[in-house]
Amino acid sequence: GHPLVLNIKRSPVQKNEEERPQKITKVAIGKPGGAFDAPEEYNFETLVYCLQCRTEVDATLGQLTAVIEAIMTAPSAAKQDELKSWENEVTDCPHTRDLRQVEGAPQLAAKALAHCGNCDLHSNLWLCLSCGYLGCGRKNYDGSGGNNHAVEHFQSSGHPVVCKLGTITPEGTADIYCYTCDDSRLDPHLAKHLQYFGINVSTVEKTEKSTAEIELDRNLSLNFNETTEDGQKLVPLFGPAFTGLKNLGNSCYMASVLQCVFALPTFSKRYTALFEQHPTQCREQPAACFHCQMGKLADGLLSGRFSRAKSTSAASDTADSSQGQEGIAPRMFKALIGKDHPEFSTMRQQDAYEFFQHLMKVTQQKEFAQGVDPTAVFEFSLQQRLQCTHCKKVRYSPAKTSEISIPIPTKVTDVDTPPPLVPLADCLKEFAADEAIEFHCPSCKQQTVASKNQRFETFPDVLVMHARRFVYADWVPRKLNVLLDVPDVVDLTPYEGHGLQAGETILPEASVSAAPAPAMLPEHQVDPSAVDQLTAMGFGRNAAVIALRATNNQGAEAAMNWIFERLDDPSLNDPLPSESGAAPQASAGGPAVSEESIAMLADMGFTNAQAKKALKNTDNNMERAVEWLFSHPDDTGEDRPAAASSSPAAVAAGRPADAAHPPKYRLVGFITHKGPSVHCGHYVAHIRRPEDGQWVLFNDAKVALAPNPPIGHGYLYFFSRVGV
Repeated sequence: GHPLVLNIKRSPVQKNEEERPQKITKVAIGKPGGAFDAPEEYNFETLVYCLQCRTEVDATLGQLTAVIEAIMTAPSAAKQDELKSWENEVTDCPHTRDLRQVEGAPQLAAKALAHCGNCDLHSNLWLCLSCGYLGCGRKNYDGSGGNNHAVEHFQSSGHPVVCKLGTITPEGTADIYCYTCDDSRLDPHLAKHLQYFGINVSTVEKTEKSTAEIELDRNLSLNFNETTEDGQKLVPLFGPAFTGLKNLGNSCYMASVLQCVFALPTFSKRYTALFEQHPTQCREQPAACFHCQMGKLADGLLSGRFSRAKSTSAASDTADSSQGQEGIAPRMFKALIGKDHPEFSTMRQQDAYEFFQHLMKVTQQKEFAQGVDPTAVFEFSLQQRLQCTHCKKVRYSPAKTSEISIPIPTKVTDVDTPPPLVPLADCLKEFAADEAIEFHCPSCKQQTVASKNQRFETFPDVLVMHARRFVYADWVPRKLNVLLDVPDVVDLTPYEGHGLQAGETILPEASVSAAPAPAMLPEHQVDPSAVDQLTAMGFGRNAAVIALRATNNQGAEAAMNWIFERLDDPSLNDPLPSESGAAPQASAGGPAVSEESIAMLADMGFTNAQAKKALKNTDNNMERAVEWLFSHPDDTGEDRPAAASSSPAAVAAGRPADAAHPPKYRLVGFITHKGPSVHCGHYVAHIRRPEDGQWVLFNDAKVALAPNPPIGHGYLYFFSRVGV
């Protein structure tokens, strides 16, 4: 039969003044007192359309009426989002439930006389519920807070649970923090625990803000509806490529990345064409089809059909351009791209750089079988050079990647201090600088030091550059208050690698490790709290466990330093080695490989041999098998050494530089994180129009000209290679 589609048009229901959203009083989304407490209501009109005949169809024919009713009453992505309403919920943990208090604990003096046990601070005091030590809180990004004495007490005593004194209420609630979990918690026995130190909760009075109230104040203090950066009124834009994305509840990280990605020709052409062709051929459920959702996004963002000024009222068709636009709400796409992901499937705020990496990984996997991969424009190779400082022999190795993360050579400063101006060239020099590492040389057999650096071996068509604005200082995550001096055109010629030079001697190929393999601690002896701390910092669990085993369980800080020294190692998150130190091996005696899993991987474009080997190496875990396949593109799956492959995956990524194509890049877009800290903020995107060079601001659903874009505040930069 002919393919039919149901076109649904909705118009907002006009509301009275008293029905408008109330003031936000809670760190929550979709809950009373939180953001989006009063959802919009709409009237709907439907129309049945035949894609083959390109004409409207009578909705009363056959069973169309019942089908339309079923579609309209089905749980949409919007309705499912309502069930995912997010609140900053706090729960108890084993450390608060099973808290042990030491004998002979002191009775606390009156609140007015209490102060930190190691300094004279009288506010932001945290009581150790195990021994009664009173210490000041962590030092915040802006210099406020405390002197870290409470957390230092935890590090020396191992007592994990603390209570913020000024937040205790007669109802028996207070701010409770568990340092082992590194999160806010509930204490189900708080009144009893406080009574142990002579504190009667029924007689105390709350005198300080809780951490949730402080977070709410920070979020509300950020003016996301600013005009331009210099205070001038925004000039809204409408039409093709000027469609905004509604904020679905902490989804600005996704919106900013999507705007930058779909502004690139490879993505816009691929998915605009797909929108025209794919729906008539697709046999999957649209909500579960990556290509359906990407095509729909391309049409929504680029066609201009949804980029129209808001009506002056729900009952009027009169448009008012000063009110901006409604934007589109990609709920189905968000649900699909975040499916089964521990972070992107939630309503919590996420990191835009991490989402970009996730989106590129999913896109590459979904497009592998199609032979058309728009992410190829980001790919290139870095040349990694290692030289023994004793015998001077060198080793060169390529590393395929799709972005670079550049350090910012500056110190953490208070938000009130004028931000220093750091040239982008200084960041690139730091990125390419020599690094000294401990090294056991297989040639001269010396335990010595090696010099390691990285340069560009090839260059991408589009260079993505991540500026490391979020850093850890004294175990506290902070945001660098700094301006980057980014030129309009960046020349990467000084950072190009040239391979083996005359007079250099190659290190033996077997030399790939920086030191002899240590006798690793058994996995079951690894400190789980240290694993939790490392994963909370963003490291993978496998990397955390391996690092703790390699450092003999010396704590999260030692493991973190071990990981930082090996960030360029592609095997860092490989399957965990056995307790003997051996990596998992694919063998005939291993678990049987699922034929269904093999078929699923074959549908993605891999051979049966590749699928079998990947599944054997990952204990039949499909997700890990896919990761393994994409990290071993040249492995044919055969037990014997693979012959040279001519597949696209085996071809070096990017293009080399030459006289006709120097490695020069023009800035075409960037993403900014607005806000003073890692705990609160908002992402916006700025994109340069190719036709006239003007900058456009994409702030969720708001789209406007940006005469003075804040390029120096960028977090993620997109550069297009000149002349390619």
